[in-house]
Amino acid sequence: MAAAQPAADIHSCLSAGPGAEDVAGVVGDGAEPDSPAPRPQVINVSPMINFRSTPTTPSPYAVSTARANLAIMTTMELATFRIHDGAEEALLAERPAMLAALRTAHPACLAAYLTKNDDGTWTDIILWRTRTDADESARTIMDIPECAAWFRHLSETLSMRHADVTHAWPTH
Repeated sequence: MAAAQPAADIHSCLSAGPGAEDVAGVVGDGAEPDSPAPRPQVINVSPMINFRSTPTTPSPYAVSTARANLAIMTTMELATFRIHDGAEEALLAERPAMLAALRTAHPACLAAYLTKNDDGTWTDIILWRTRTDADESARTIMDIPECAAWFRHLSETLSMRHADVTHAWPTH
């Protein structure tokens, strides 16, 4: 089996497909020593993207096309809010269960980031596969018991918006 390339080289080996799940990277040939053809390997180099390894090297054009495909597919949800005094510990402790329930109800939820801002507010950033998926979640979020319970920690929603991703640079 060929030696795997370091993850730092993954971006130079991207190959475009119709969506983020089809982005390919050369990581190793994936073949067993006696097998006639290499088998693709799936590696997770980012919480948002799975790269499939192949034994071929794509054209340089593939890198920008793959990033464009990711950007076309995704929508960010940005919600900024305040929480009740003394609620931070429970907010953070209950978040994994809330996200698990959200992802079960809405598998198009690709990633979630919770930030605590310098002014004491919080911003929840959710990456959705499409705008339609983000809108559907916004309509039904309070029907998910774990989500409704988590929202009790919020004292005020300052802003809630969706933004289509127009360019993405995946990290590793």
